[in-house]
Amino acid sequence: MSDVTKRILLTLASGVYLASPVDLIPDIIPALGLADDTVFLLLMLYAWYTMFQKPPVDDKPVRKGSSRPRVIDVKPVEVDPARG
Repeated sequence: MSDVTKRILLTLASGVYLASPVDLIPDIIPALGLADDTVFLLLMLYAWYTMFQKPPVDDKPVRKGSSRPRVIDVKPVEVDPARG
């Protein structure tokens, strides 16, 4: 399962839990009743944040005026001249 799929499932599960009337800890208990809802809300926000985050930038970009260009490694392939 990919990371994006896991985050989508986490978001859906958190949303269903927050919308449902059933709680792990009832809201009758003042502080703890809201704590479980807060944890699921934070999980959902974290999943959204990581899902829409920009990919990391190349940490070693080539600077302008650099005497050493980037190296691209390739595997050589022989071409049969008869086949074109």
